[in-house]
Amino acid sequence: MKKESFVDSVIRWNDERCLKDFNKGNEYYMLKEELTEFVDADIEHDMIDALCDIIVVAVGSINKLGYNVDVAMNETLKEIHSRTGAINNQTGKFEKDKNVKTYKANYSVAENFYE
Repeated sequence: MKKESFVDSVIRWNDERCLKDFNKGNEYYMLKEELTEFVDADIEHDMIDALCDIIVVAVGSINKLGYNVDVAMNETLKEIHSRTGAINNQTGKFEKDKNVKTYKANYSVAENFYE
């Protein structure tokens, strides 16, 4: 028997609770709540919990919009991996080179995947 992926598990969890309709305001509220938990966390365990909850909300949101999460995520990763740039020594953030044309995620390949 194939082990259920975490994406499938999140989708099943939402389905079992009849959480199938996308509402931008509700999704925003849940993400904001989890981000606040992350910011307020004093211990690493609580930060991990909040970050994982953010992923769960995001996976559910993408699915509710009718997109295949795995396909959409692969498109995002293709775009990210095509970027070039450097780490900003002041912020520690990777800054993409805006003069280099990169792959643009094509989310239409993930749209209406379940129909």
